[in-house]
Order: sequence, then structure tokens, then C-alpha cells
Amino acid sequence: MMKNTNNRTKKKSVNALMKYMRDNKGISIQGSTQKTQLLNIGYYHGYKGYKYIGNPSKQIAYTNFDEILAIYSFDMNIKSILYPHLMHIETAFKSRALETCINLCSENFSEVYECLLDDYKKYTPKDKEYKKTLKLRLDLRNTLYSTISDRYQSGLRMIEHYHHKDKPVPLWAIFEIITLGQFGMFLKTMNKDARIQYSKDMNIHYTSIDNSSRLPEDIIFLLKDLRNAVAHNSAIFDCRFMTNNPSRRFKNFMEIESGINYSKNVQFGTITDYMILTALILKKLKFHKSEITKVLRQFQIEVEKLRKAVPVDVFNSILGTDTKSKLIKAMQQ
Repeated sequence: MMKNTNNRTKKKSVNALMKYMRDNKGISIQGSTQKTQLLNIGYYHGYKGYKYIGNPSKQIAYTNFDEILAIYSFDMNIKSILYPHLMHIETAFKSRALETCINLCSENFSEVYECLLDDYKKYTPKDKEYKKTLKLRLDLRNTLYSTISDRYQSGLRMIEHYHHKDKPVPLWAIFEIITLGQFGMFLKTMNKDARIQYSKDMNIHYTSIDNSSRLPEDIIFLLKDLRNAVAHNSAIFDCRFMTNNPSRRFKNFMEIESGINYSKNVQFGTITDYMILTALILKKLKFHKSEITKVLRQFQIEVEKLRKAVPVDVFNSILGTDTKSKLIKAMQQ
């Protein structure tokens, strides 16, 4: 029996998609060069992924295809700038956490779990937060063991090595296989003494604005979404990846380190802010100043290219009106 294909959605060819963009969206696109460019960026990944700012209700009123290419190129180029540095930052955060755990307790996860990941003990069973923090701790353990099990099942040699020798998987190996979000939960369950030491080891210990020593986890939870978006080649130009609101202590940290008044009138929420945060963390990790300045200058070049290629209102909707002043202040630090 033949299947009825009449109701199937007919896929548009690239020529039909170009006609649709011209006739229905008012976008000037024509010729073999722009056809090739559309094929290279992909209609669904390229055009549809870059036709709005923040959420699909905020459509960009494109008038020509070159504007789409400009935003797409800006997005791809800043991902290229960010990627290696985000990988360095993730490794540095994890390696310093390992050092903190070894110095205070052990590299054995079970021992660390008992002596350092016990923040719930600051509450009594009658406190509302007791059950919440204890469940977080239990969930973390289950998640890490499940990840170890999955990696063993997939044949990861590093995990097989320890299991086949009937040895516990050391903390360094666990840090190698967990996500940045899972690592953030690890930090969140640390007791205060461990958090203080880790903040000192990370060179981000500020008693005046962070008496609970939770800045490292604030930074991790803000960076994890950016890191994942960059790694999966998702759009980042408008910070649509952002799922965590910055805390007051984080804004105070940004103000102290960048000279930008994030704690009052300036919002944290553009890709410029994430670029500045990346530069500040590299500074805390003792990267050479010339390398940090290079990161910001590379970004500045991409910003100016975008400024010249799209209408002013579109540029301001993406980056705001204070990008230049923010970058100048950040490079002066």
C-alpha cells in the first residue's frame, strides 16, 4: 500500500527560500554569491538563528542579506576569540578546586564528600534550608556516580583503568568528565571553610562583598551557559544563552575589578559584559596583561565592524550604547 504523501510539508529549495526572504520579509538577497553565502551559513542555522535579538518576539528588521551576514560573522568571530580562553578558565577552576581539596582533605571523592561537601551541617534539621542543602548534596553524589557509570559503559579508558583495578576514581578524573554546571554544584555544597580556601586559591577572596565566599560559584554558573553555547556553536551575540541572573556580590566584584558601575545603573547582560568577565578571570589567573588586552582589542575590532555594517538601532539593541566606554575602562585596569 502506497503512503499518502500529499500532507507532507514540502521543503523549500535555497532558491525558494531566497524568494521567500525577498517577498515575505523584505530582505534584499539575490545572485549566486549570496546564494552560496546562504548555503554556507544555513537558512535554518544562519538566518533563522539570527533573525531576532534575545527572544523570537524581538525580530530584527533586516533590509538586506549583508546585515544578516554581519551579525553572523560577528557571532562566529567572538566565539573564536572566547573558546580557547573559556577552556583555560574551566581547567583552571577545576585544577585549583582539586588542589584545595587535596590540601584540606584528600583526592578521594568519598573522603572529600564527608569532610568538605557538608555545607548542610550549618543548619539544624528544623531549619528550612537543612533539607534543601542536604538534598543538593545527595543529588550531587548521585549525579557524579551516574556520570562515572555512563563513562565506564561508554568505554572511557581513564574510568575503566580504576574500576578494573578495583580502585576509586580519583577526584581529578571526576573533574575531567563532569560538566561545568555539575562542577558548580560541587562548589555549592562545599562548607564555608573550604569555600574560603578555594576563593583564596582562585585569587577572588573579598571579605567586604562576599563574606560567604560564593563568588567562584556565581562566576561558574554565569560562565557555564556561555561555555556550552560556544562549544555547541549556538548563537551568543545577544546572550540568549543566559539563564542565571548575576548576584549583587558578583556585580560588586565586577565593579571593583573593571571600574564599571555594575552595582547601580549598568546592567550585566550583553556579550561585552561576558567578554570583560572573561578578561577579568584571566587576570586573576595571572595571564600576562598583553594577552588579556589582546582579547579585548580583538573583540573591539569585531564590535566596530558590526557597528559599520548594521543600522544603529540594531547595533544598540545587541550591545547597548555603552560598549565603547566599558571596553576603555576594562583595558585600563
